[in-house]
Amino acid sequence: MKKNLSLTDILGLYATHLQSQHPRKKAQEIIAQTETAINRYTLPGWGLEPFKGRKPTRVEIDRATAFKKGINVEQFTTAKEAQEKAFELLQPSDSSKEVYRSRLKELISWCIKQGWWPGNTLPEKPVDCCGGRRRRGYGIMAKTLLTSRSALPPYGLQPEQVSEKLKAKTEQFYKFRTSAHWPGRLEDPVKTTACRNQIGLFFHLLGWFHHYRGVPLEELSLNTLIPPVELKYAASKEAAAAMAAKVGDYVDRWVCEFCNFLIEERGARSPHTRKSYLCALLAVAKFQYHNEITSSTARRK
Repeated sequence: MKKNLSLTDILGLYATHLQSQHPRKKAQEIIAQTETAINRYTLPGWGLEPFKGRKPTRVEIDRATAFKKGINVEQFTTAKEAQEKAFELLQPSDSSKEVYRSRLKELISWCIKQGWWPGNTLPEKPVDCCGGRRRRGYGIMAKTLLTSRSALPPYGLQPEQVSEKLKAKTEQFYKFRTSAHWPGRLEDPVKTTACRNQIGLFFHLLGWFHHYRGVPLEELSLNTLIPPVELKYAASKEAAAAMAAKVGDYVDRWVCEFCNFLIEERGARSPHTRKSYLCALLAVAKFQYHNEITSSTARRK
């Protein structure tokens, strides 16, 4: 029973659940609205200073992120009351109240079904972000299952399986992807929701390494996915290039193995599922090599 979950953990698990139940665009919409329901219209009811503008600043987002880590499951059971306090304080429109009250209610309804919810004696329901959904439409295509989801054991890392070292590196990855500026990063920051989705996906990849490749939990790291190679200041450029080629071969092999796993063992035939994992892996590669790539190198690519 994961009674020690924080609100951050809960939202991550819920995001994974939504991704398994809805098309990507719809899932992102629900996740974003749920985040707003929590960050803007619930946390102030627990004492967080409300966002001042229509779009929160980076300082406000970081403050909310830290605040959520201090909200445990027991306190989250009072979320509806906290939201009503926030509504009274902030006086949003009736339509906003309806949307964000509904999103919080949906989140809580899902939480109540989980084994870690206080007073719940039901066994925990596994969350599998590789689960599929029935395609909408008419005729034969409406009956086509993209994924076989019956009796599939979960394989993603659970919060209590993540080592402190991996947590610290994940936090650094989050800041690298979302901060307004970061040394060596060549792209604009991404939205926090998109980054959290990618973290959830690479935790599933690492869980696969543990369950199906036998890598011990304490050895799992981002290096497991994309091993780093020193390129910029390497004493021997030829040796560095050879090592980089070996890393490329290693990644190519395990990615193909994982994609076959999705199709053959999880029944996840949708190319969108594989694309989501590959995008998350690309984000990890950018993080692992952001100190090795220059803007001129990127332009030549």
